Amino acid sequence: MLFLFRNLGEMKEIPAYFKDKNLDRLFETTMFANMTPELQDRYFREFMYEMDQKSRMRTAREDGIAEGIAEGRAEGIAEGRAEGRVEGRAETAKAMKARGYDISEIIEITGLTEEQIASL
Repeated sequence: MLFLFRNLGEMKEIPAYFKDKNLDRLFETTMFANMTPELQDRYFREFMYEMDQKSRMRTAREDGIAEGIAEGRAEGIAEGRAEGRVEGRAETAKAMKARGYDISEIIEITGLTEEQIASL
C-alpha cells in the first residue's frame, strides 16, 4: 500500500496487483488530478455529456411508461362505458318486454336485435 501511495501520482495505469482491489475510484481520481486543466475540462465535459444521455434515456423511458398507462386507462374507460351502454339497453329492453311492449318497438327504442331481445 505504501508503494501505491508513494507512486500514485506517476502511474499511467493500474498495476496488475491492484486491479482487483476495488481501488478504481482512487486511480481515476489520481489520473484526473494529474491531467492538464484542458484535459480535465474535456474529461468533465465528456462525463457530463454521458450523464445527460443517461438522464434523457431514463426520462424518455419514464414518459413512455406514463403515456402507456394513460392510454391503457383511456381504453379501459371507453370499454367500460361501451359495456355499460349495452347493459343499460338490455335492462331497458327487459323492462319493456316485461311490460308487454311490442318487439319492434323495443328494437326501435333500444337498438338491440331481435335475437338479443329474445334471449333476455
